[in-house]
Amino acid sequence: AHQPNPLNLTMSSEGKLTVLVASATANTGSKAVMALSKKGNISVRAMARNVEKAKKMLGNLPNVTIVKGDFGDEKSMDAALEGVSRAMLVCGPGKHEQYDYECDFLLACKRANVEGIVRISTYSCLIHRGTRNVYARAHSSIEGNIEVHGHPVVDLNPNWFMDNILSSAGEMKAAGTMSWPVKGDAKNPFIDTRDVGNAAAEILASDSETLKKFIAAKKIELHGPEMTSFQDQIAKLSKAVGYEIKIKEVPGAAWVGALMGFGMSKLFANSLLETVNMCDKKKKTYRPGVAKTS
Repeated sequence: AHQPNPLNLTMSSEGKLTVLVASATANTGSKAVMALSKKGNISVRAMARNVEKAKKMLGNLPNVTIVKGDFGDEKSMDAALEGVSRAMLVCGPGKHEQYDYECDFLLACKRANVEGIVRISTYSCLIHRGTRNVYARAHSSIEGNIEVHGHPVVDLNPNWFMDNILSSAGEMKAAGTMSWPVKGDAKNPFIDTRDVGNAAAEILASDSETLKKFIAAKKIELHGPEMTSFQDQIAKLSKAVGYEIKIKEVPGAAWVGALMGFGMSKLFANSLLETVNMCDKKKKTYRPGVAKTS
């Protein structure tokens, strides 16, 4: 007999809930795709601008379909969202366009009657409408846009990603050091990107009543299982690789200059410097952070 769908959710031809992850090749986005694919009852659409890259990363996962989509292309977003019930939004930081990209995606979700959106925000301590931090400024404005338009969004606010320090892997291997703009001894509940992706997947796969509760909460703080520091991370990494690595404290301006030498914009590099300073308690935060794990 025909079973009614009282939640009015869009199902795939196999009777699975359809969820779109955009961008699927982002650090946390790819982890969410992996987590959702394992559930079996979810049909996952992995939206990416670079389809070939997405296929290499995610193409062999069960229950996953790669679709082409670009935050700067309204028609491609509409096509990717056709028949989708829920969506995850994570947009690359570092550019002024992030605000418009995310707001345009939210409007596309509205046109597609998406039930709920899980959005990956940033470290809550950074967010303030007057900040010069490029990604914190974007998220502050996006929060305002969500409130004005009433989009059904829950923001996930993770803090520093544990694997961020691996950007210094070359220096660690060559010199046994990590040039860093702080001493690195302040404690924070740093988090792994897999935990962020898993959290997003759990919310996206929840029943409608649970999803409504998350959307009503508006913001969820995500944090790792214990308070740790940059020094703690380096000590554990040293043990794992079998040789000693030390933090080499350098002036902030020199660190920014080094990042720019690798092709990063001054705006993005200065934003990262502020983030590291807040993590190490060298700069006052705009919002309260997670003071202990739970």
